[in-house]
Amino acid sequence: MNNLDVRQSYQRCRSEGAFLGRFLARFLSSDKRVDATLGRYTKARQEVILDQSVRAVIQQSRSGSAPADGIHRVVQVHSPHGDVPIDPSLYPIWVESLIATIKETDPEWVAALEPEWRAAIAPAVDVLMELHMAGRPGGDRGGASRV
Repeated sequence: MNNLDVRQSYQRCRSEGAFLGRFLARFLSSDKRVDATLGRYTKARQEVILDQSVRAVIQQSRSGSAPADGIHRVVQVHSPHGDVPIDPSLYPIWVESLIATIKETDPEWVAALEPEWRAAIAPAVDVLMELHMAGRPGGDRGGASRV
């Protein structure tokens, strides 16, 4: 997997000003639980949440199997007691919403990028699921937990 391709793809998407708005609209309309969870925040805050989640996924793909700091933060935020609790069954919907939006907004999109994106996303989703199911919102990070 070429993480550089994924990072460059995301930079191109972000350069296209409508990326986060499109991603947000697609994700919100994908399942009523998403809107119920994120709907209480302003559109600007919702976009920040999505951007941070994508950046954490990319960071995780660079770090290998050990959970990266960004993923620990995502787990804390999305745990049942976090600021933005997300049911893990929504992760695949997030993935599909992200991929579909990247396809639309990356001006250099080629089919070969899709498996690279999916390979970059998979480890992060696996870690999120593992930590969520283990009931460890911050993993073994020491210090105070939000739970």
